[in-house]
Amino acid sequence: ALQPVTGATTEDLYDVWGTSADDVWLVGKNGLALHWDGAQFTTLATGTTETLHAVWGSGADDVWIVGKAGVLLHWDGTSLSAQQSGTGESLWDVWGIAGEVWAVGSAGALVHSAQ
Repeated sequence: ALQPVTGATTEDLYDVWGTSADDVWLVGKNGLALHWDGAQFTTLATGTTETLHAVWGSGADDVWIVGKAGVLLHWDGTSLSAQQSGTGESLWDVWGIAGEVWAVGSAGALVHSAQ
């Protein structure tokens, strides 16, 4: 059964994704990105205060986060960095396979990256 988890944040959370019980990502309001390492949550510096809507990855060293105003962030296993999305529209969801990422959003925004 699901159990409440307390102490992670008081901000609104909008999406969760992970690779294992010790690699879980949460994103939410005011640029919030949290990472669970199996023992504790770490707040990651995102460089934005825009709401983050969705998170997806192909593995622990390839995680993508999208949000309001075209925010697109990438985790490479070491650091989180801003990427050019090419849109100012809000991005609502992200999905892909290793080496290829798709994001969709408001007003028909569609972003694709083949690495």
